[in-house]
Amino acid sequence: MLDERELAERNRAAYGAHSIFAGLVLLGVIYLMIAGDLIANQKLLLWLPETGDHWNAIFWGLLLAALTLPGAVLAWSKDAAADDVE
Repeated sequence: MLDERELAERNRAAYGAHSIFAGLVLLGVIYLMIAGDLIANQKLLLWLPETGDHWNAIFWGLLLAALTLPGAVLAWSKDAAADDVE
């Protein structure tokens, strides 16, 4: 059971993590759109996922990021533990 402070910290971390994740997905979609247009117009050759392995890596990478970001944001937002130094 979490107290009110811990619940607030967890909720803040989840909100921050989902904001970061949404930004990453948006940047990825923008890249895919621009790369597709540039390749279609034969102006610049950029990498695009073509095989199932490419899409598989993107899917599992996004899943891993979605699952670990809340914990990472919570860990990064916490102050360093105070040691018993006198």
